[in-house]
Amino acid sequence: MRTAACLLVLSFLLGCSNKDKVPSGIIPRDRMSGILWDMVQADQYTDTYLVKDSAHINVKTATMQLYLKVFQLHKISLEEFRKSMRYYLDHPDMTRSLFDSVINRGNRQRAESFKTIPALPSHGQGAVIPPPVPGHPSATPARGSGMPGTHLPFVTKPGLVSDSVHASSHKSRPKTGPSVKWQ
Repeated sequence: MRTAACLLVLSFLLGCSNKDKVPSGIIPRDRMSGILWDMVQADQYTDTYLVKDSAHINVKTATMQLYLKVFQLHKISLEEFRKSMRYYLDHPDMTRSLFDSVINRGNRQRAESFKTIPALPSHGQGAVIPPPVPGHPSATPARGSGMPGTHLPFVTKPGLVSDSVHASSHKSRPKTGPSVKWQ
């Protein structure tokens, strides 16, 4: 009785430890995760670039060619991939673990890409105002506004264009008609 109980416990432990083990001829989970990641990237490339040019190419054929390049990169055949994918789909726990690893890789890459973008200073109420460029006319604040970058030197009143703009713009070319004022 004692040996039967030990064998039962031992078989249970061995059964649990081999949960992620795959039979020979099946692509291991870590490698399959990398293959699926590259296929997702190929799909994203197709959706971003090839669909826009779909009048000139067959998108399904182009996507399949990208998949074949992924298989070449990982040194597997289409049949090896299909056999392995069928195996994983027949084992839902392994499939969930496989897809979770692909999703986590995407989340890590997205988080890393956001870390490299520097934060811009904000000036209250969510408005982001870039620093003024020295020497540029917009670097001089508008009279009475208190806001940097709002000075437009050619606007004298709301709705009117300054005559100095017309005069300065016509110095290098002959005058072709009357000055137009905004009303």
